[in-house]
Amino acid sequence: MLNTLKIFIELIITAGIFNGFFFSLLLFKSQSKNKVANPFLMVFLICLSLTIAHTYYIDQYLSSVLSAKNIGIEPFLLLLGPSFYFYASTLTEDKSITFKRLIKHYIIFVGVMLFTIITTIKFIRINITLTSILINSVIIGQLGFYVHRIKNIIKVYEAKAHEEYSNLNNRSILWIHFMMRLFIIIMIATIIILPVNLHFQNILDYDLYFALALSLIVFIVGYKGLLQKDIFTRHHTDSGVHHDSSTSKEISNNTIDDYLKTHKSYLNSDLTLSDLANQLHMTRNDLSQTINQTYDMTFSTFINKYRVEEAKDLLQNPGHQHHTILTIAFDSGFSSKSTFNTAFKRFTGLTPSEYRKKETN
Repeated sequence: MLNTLKIFIELIITAGIFNGFFFSLLLFKSQSKNKVANPFLMVFLICLSLTIAHTYYIDQYLSSVLSAKNIGIEPFLLLLGPSFYFYASTLTEDKSITFKRLIKHYIIFVGVMLFTIITTIKFIRINITLTSILINSVIIGQLGFYVHRIKNIIKVYEAKAHEEYSNLNNRSILWIHFMMRLFIIIMIATIIILPVNLHFQNILDYDLYFALALSLIVFIVGYKGLLQKDIFTRHHTDSGVHHDSSTSKEISNNTIDDYLKTHKSYLNSDLTLSDLANQLHMTRNDLSQTINQTYDMTFSTFINKYRVEEAKDLLQNPGHQHHTILTIAFDSGFSSKSTFNTAFKRFTGLTPSEYRKKETN
């Protein structure tokens, strides 16, 4: 039974190694507009595959040439944090990636890689336990640093997204932060288990389960990366005639509500702040400021308020009683049932089904 389980786990590990390269190839050939971001995710996946192969198969094939336990210190893990950081950064920000900036973030990997290569030679003696703990501590510290940096990127992006988009579906990148936190957990487990294994002859079969965990991460990250929508938002600049600030606010306060009720721009599920500003012949900044100060809402919440009112009308309309809740959601400008339910309950205190039942009785 245990042998069967081990064989099954080894199949997953082997699949993880190959899929890291396979997902990278798919990202390379992808028609996605994330052309700047995807190469960093490709590096991330390839490094995961190398780390898995490095961790689990090195003892079987290279132990006679290299110091297997020493090479078990995984320098490729030091590429994961910077690569994921640059992926998140280029996915959400309009910043150029300079060679100097790359070197700054990857220099630790270069140093540890050189150290690892030198110490794989048999006749160089080092304290394997102490060195392994030291290098893994550096890896954990580096990953912790990038978890913090990525968390800040996501926080800034989410705030901008709520101000620019009325539809936030497929624009979230919280999964990236989740994956980095998962790495922290794995590496903490590593630094705890490693000394135990070195002293008690690998009783926990550390290499097997560590490689299994990384293989599962390959599948998750590869899948999420391929499905990631183009969320990159270039900085919108106000163009055209400059509006006097006080005049623009006065116009917007009197016309935004009437315009939306008349033209129903909110029925466009992809409506953005810039789109509505152009329709109103206002600057983007003035419109954003008006919505925030006058209505005390973000743009996405502000537009969803009108969509909920539209949905309420449809739910009360006898001619729409045969329509499903999902159809009502789409007809009101929402792009998903979950977003519709959340927004509807926020403004009415009821779910759409509860509201329909209440109004039709």
